[in-house]
Amino acid sequence: MKKWWISLSIVLLALIVINLKLGSSLKKKSCDLSHYQALYFKTYDSLKVLKDSIVRLQDSLNNLSGFSLSNNAEALDYLDEYYGENLHWNEQIRNKILETNNGQGDNTLIPFNGMYGPMKINSVKILNHKWLITDFTDGKVWGEMLVEYEPVKNHPDSIRFKTFKSVLYPFNP
Repeated sequence: MKKWWISLSIVLLALIVINLKLGSSLKKKSCDLSHYQALYFKTYDSLKVLKDSIVRLQDSLNNLSGFSLSNNAEALDYLDEYYGENLHWNEQIRNKILETNNGQGDNTLIPFNGMYGPMKINSVKILNHKWLITDFTDGKVWGEMLVEYEPVKNHPDSIRFKTFKSVLYPFNP
């Protein structure tokens, strides 16, 4: 949240500097009040646009952080309670599923055979304490899948994965 205020402060500071430069040039030319009013309204309009942009960016950020293990205290508490405390659940789960890409050939979690190369997982979004979504490709054909995962009790480095649903997108050469 502080990053937004810092960015806004920098923009406001820049606008003040611009206003001071414009103001000093206006003083040299004339002290006509209409110049200052125009400058005020121009600055006001610029600030309004910037404020609206910040609100839209904040909304986008909030939407992107939804359905995320890292922002879900209940899911993290569940994992810690049933599988042992771990400060790095996201990293551990992501690394473990990407390890399934190791080796020759297709990733065994992906229920499709690669047509132009081996099918491999590209990216992972951990949704909660039970599910994650991935996308995969063979270099030309790609798809997505919903995967159920479960850490193995008393084995903190082991996680079981099971493909729940998947989709392969049509390839148009």
